[in-house]
Amino acid sequence: MWSLLVLVIVLCFSSSVYSFSTVLYESCGSSPSKKQKGCNPRLNRITNGVAAEEGEIPWQVSIITRYLGNDEENECGGSIISNNFVLTAAHCFNPIIIQSVRHEYDRERISVYAGGYKRIRSGTEYRIKSIIKHPDYAINKIGLINDLALLKMSKDFEFSSTIQPICLPFLKPSIPNIG
Repeated sequence: MWSLLVLVIVLCFSSSVYSFSTVLYESCGSSPSKKQKGCNPRLNRITNGVAAEEGEIPWQVSIITRYLGNDEENECGGSIISNNFVLTAAHCFNPIIIQSVRHEYDRERISVYAGGYKRIRSGTEYRIKSIIKHPDYAINKIGLINDLALLKMSKDFEFSSTIQPICLPFLKPSIPNIG
């Protein structure tokens, strides 16, 4: 699990674009709805705020964080990276302050929605087992440092045409321009 986090961190610091020919899952990066249109989802880019269609980005999830002691909610995005892990931002699980009272997130009430394409609460709801923040995650004057978190799911994702993992490379001894 830590090797996966290290890989993600290394990829974040890459200064060049690198095409990976060997990926972790054979079906990763597959968007059946795009294939039906004759598009290659591995090469497409989403630009100018164009709305996604159903099944177009099957690795994208919506994460709804709820807090202890109140009804506040926060929404974040994430990517399915395996059958039971999601990669997201660590700041999605920061405490919130309401009227000078600090409220921590309630892990039992965090929902991950996969397979939907509407903005919120769309698709199949999944629960998380644990949150693993980057060990050096911090907030300082500059901003967020190592803003990465892995969500271990309570049950495996059921892969379908609308729920698929994003592509990740196999961990190799050397990646060009990274080491």
